[in-house]
Amino acid sequence: MKSQIIRLAVCVFLIFQVINSFGQNTTIKAVVNEEAPVYNNPIKKGAKPNFLTNHIITIAEGDTVYLINYNKTLKSFAIAYNGKEGYLSEDYVDDTPEIILFKEMLNPEPEYNPMPATLEETLKFGLLKIGMNMLEVTELVGNPKDRSNYISDRDSYESWTYIHKGKYYNLDFKNSRLTNIFKSDWDY
Repeated sequence: MKSQIIRLAVCVFLIFQVINSFGQNTTIKAVVNEEAPVYNNPIKKGAKPNFLTNHIITIAEGDTVYLINYNKTLKSFAIAYNGKEGYLSEDYVDDTPEIILFKEMLNPEPEYNPMPATLEETLKFGLLKIGMNMLEVTELVGNPKDRSNYISDRDSYESWTYIHKGKYYNLDFKNSRLTNIFKSDWDY
């Protein structure tokens, strides 16, 4: 019982420190759990670098890095190490309560908002247009019910699913730009 209270107190203390430090150029120290490559662009562990991604340095197992930011989609941290900045896959850093909180605070789960009642009018009057970026789409029709993504050597693809009045709508993106709008003809 006493050890549980101590653990809880430590967690509360860490949460308090992380929350207090946000807005003050927050960085969190982390120890690399195995030899790790650092790149100039985010990349998943084991992924083959593309023509835009260059290897900057390799960090030895056990070395300390500073986590600056977190990319949830690519599961990588922006880091600082020995005066250099780059991207490191999250797989090279063990999740501690402080790091888990850091990731969640920087990338909270979006709250699902069903499409507005005016969705059909949005489509009918052409307000939702091919070429819009993800932020513009979200501002117009809200957060999707579901997201799926795929990253190739050169491009990133994402598909968003909305449900409105019993119909499914899929919005497809390539490199964060809307490329396709599909409405199902079946009721669900």
